[in-house]
Amino acid sequence: MPSNKLLIVDRGVPDTIGARKIVISYINIVAIKFTDMVRNKVFIPLGFEERTVKRGHQR
Repeated sequence: MPSNKLLIVDRGVPDTIGARKIVISYINIVAIKFTDMVRNKVFIPLGFEERTVKRGHQR
């Protein structure tokens, strides 16, 4: 459930103190972890660029 500055995240399973929701400001999000395989193409509409350099080679 997003707003302009805050994000509410629902947990499927409560944490150790029983909480199921967290409210966090976007500015405080420093990392996102994906548990499913996500192709890089999904992120292009978000402003990311597709990798054009093969691993081990520099531009």
